[in-house]
Amino acid sequence: MLRESVCVVGLGGIGHAMASRLDERGWTVVGVEPDDGRRTAWLESGARTAHRDLGSVDWSGIGHLVVAVRTEEQVTQVLAACAAAPTSLRILLVSTVRPSFWRRPLPAPLELGRVVECPVSGGERPARDGTVAMYAAGWREEEDGALLADLSDSIVTLPRHGDPALVKLVNNTLAAYNAANAARCLEFVTSQGVAGEDFLRALGRGSGRSHASAILHLLSRNQLELLEKDVRLLREDHPQAPRPAEPAELADLVASALGEIADPAAVV
Repeated sequence: MLRESVCVVGLGGIGHAMASRLDERGWTVVGVEPDDGRRTAWLESGARTAHRDLGSVDWSGIGHLVVAVRTEEQVTQVLAACAAAPTSLRILLVSTVRPSFWRRPLPAPLELGRVVECPVSGGERPARDGTVAMYAAGWREEEDGALLADLSDSIVTLPRHGDPALVKLVNNTLAAYNAANAARCLEFVTSQGVAGEDFLRALGRGSGRSHASAILHLLSRNQLELLEKDVRLLREDHPQAPRPAEPAELADLVASALGEIADPAAVV
């Protein structure tokens, strides 16, 4: 059964994947993408609609706008263009912005209550499958629940706009550290004559394993560059953000970080 229309602006990796997912789940999807190649790829993937810019969109029947552009500047431009949309339009901001973005007023006449901040973690394939992790603030079950449920099967709800951005950026910063450390260790092991495939198999069964190390050989250059971008965004807002820690006094460091949520009785 067809549902309401959804406009997806930004048909790059994540945006195209989410638009395709929604199309399969019965939503009428209108794509917006200034890049001719991406717009053509979207049109060639099925009988769908695509526009070069938001000014060409007929807003009648469109209940949600999913924003999946790459930069914070592009996010600001998209939100400003929403001034022409009806006030009933709900906006899902999948793009990652800095936490400080939410300390500035939104372009008039937008109100914070109309915008769901919901950056995702997981990459293009999980976005296509609806299995990305999503960090969400400002969503309403009645208006947004069905759409979010089709986009993600793992939603972490947070109380304030800006919290999802901070959690996503710190999560991806940690992933970037893990990927970089795994790559450095891989270089060292192979320099000692051990086959890289053997080390990765051993790492996959050992205590040094992380999600980033487990999929290191599957990550595209674009995904790795996005991790780098998120590290940069976090440091721009929070220069004091954690950097790789030396393992000196490791037990004390972990205990202090965990505080009351530590569970020393558990055995892993």
